[in-house]
Amino acid sequence: MGNLCGRSAECSVAASSSFHASSSFHADETSPAANLNSFSLNDLQLATENFNWNSLLGEGSFGRIYKGWIDEETFAPTKPGVGIAVAVKTHKSESHWGRNEWQAEVTYLGRLHHENIIKLVGYCAESDSKILVYEYMPGGSLANHLFRFRAKLSDFGLARNGPTGDETHVLTRVVGTLGFAAPEYLATGHLTAKCDVYNFGVLLLELISGRKAGSHLHEKREIPRTMDARLEGRYPRKEAKAVAALAFRCTHADPGRRPNMAEVLTALEEIKQSKDT
Repeated sequence: MGNLCGRSAECSVAASSSFHASSSFHADETSPAANLNSFSLNDLQLATENFNWNSLLGEGSFGRIYKGWIDEETFAPTKPGVGIAVAVKTHKSESHWGRNEWQAEVTYLGRLHHENIIKLVGYCAESDSKILVYEYMPGGSLANHLFRFRAKLSDFGLARNGPTGDETHVLTRVVGTLGFAAPEYLATGHLTAKCDVYNFGVLLLELISGRKAGSHLHEKREIPRTMDARLEGRYPRKEAKAVAALAFRCTHADPGRRPNMAEVLTALEEIKQSKDT
């Protein structure tokens, strides 16, 4: 799942002369990447003390994430403890994650501005580098809180070039975070809005169960078996049952039986209102 969560803010274009525009990633004026900082590889090496092992935050399926430091105003690299911290996401040279998929993450995440989604600060596309720079959140990820992962941060693994127009078929290889991809997407490569509904349903199940996404979350669709045992029954039963039922609807094997996200939002608002009254 996308598990870098945090405060969102508008991205700024770096004005520092120490930053060099990438020659291998050309963003036109309408591209979201045009609103992001373009870091040189040297900038990020300085910011992370040459990707020092002591700066390592975690390692995901596509590469490693390091803690770095940059100036809050100019975004130039600084010494540890000076300026603001950032999470620098590198990618393994042997990774099957291609240039198009990397560019998809830059494009899509560059558009996202929400208080619960971490901000993409910038990128480095120099030479063969595929590096993303995110806002650093010291509290760690949602997964870290739910499952007590040792790694504080890990990759999104979901951003990709989706279908265009009325098309639903994705021609490139199927990728995604284990346990979150809808079964019909894994089977056919067809990416639809109902696949996103399935993703959200899995997230709901993880939130209320305190367990990682997997088949065990779907085997016994009974509320007591679904709820996080660590809560020891200390939760509003009526509302918990409603949320679990909604999660099960979202993860129904038949896409046609899943609600749309507008219906999901309405249901959650009604559950919250019920609890508040």
